[in-house]
Amino acid sequence: MMWKFVVLSLVMSLSSVHCYGSGPPLGRHPEVCRTMKPSHGVDPMDSEPPFLLTTGSICYKPLGLVPVSITNASIFYEGFFVLAKVSEEDNDAYGRFIREDSDKGTVQTQDCFDKVDSGISHSDDPHFFGHNFTWHAPDNFTDAIHFVATIVHETKEYWMNIRSGHLIFDEACDIETMDWPTSSAGKHSFTLLAAILAILSHFM
Repeated sequence: MMWKFVVLSLVMSLSSVHCYGSGPPLGRHPEVCRTMKPSHGVDPMDSEPPFLLTTGSICYKPLGLVPVSITNASIFYEGFFVLAKVSEEDNDAYGRFIREDSDKGTVQTQDCFDKVDSGISHSDDPHFFGHNFTWHAPDNFTDAIHFVATIVHETKEYWMNIRSGHLIFDEACDIETMDWPTSSAGKHSFTLLAAILAILSHFM
């Protein structure tokens, strides 16, 4: 009986620190939409995050499309979760996210606070080096917003409260003509390098 208890305790402990490679488990833990904290059994890093969350605009307009990017300084990441917020105390999310077609299978939208596609996250956990996606602004909304991210380097190393600059409401915001950020270059370079190494391995 004692051994059964020990085994059960170990299983429960391991499950509590599991890194969800398929994305935040919002179905079982809807509170993650509020906390944005993964259940990895450790506190977030308190150092300067090696990642940036940037936008292709400083303004938005009703139903406008805003480019959003995750870029990194030097290291890969295995998971991320992004929401649009008005303030840090705000238990809500705004607008809808659209992933790139090229990220199908590794990126997914999330439904937080009963709002469809109000968040975006990984759905697989390869080594990412950057992401681009689009935020679709809501209609009849005029508050300044910013984007907030939790980004996981590895299970025991993750950063929270990574924030973009604020976007202000502007009916005349010309966001459709702005260039799309190019943060995916690092990811593409990594993929090319991996392909070259794979080819060379056949001749060694």
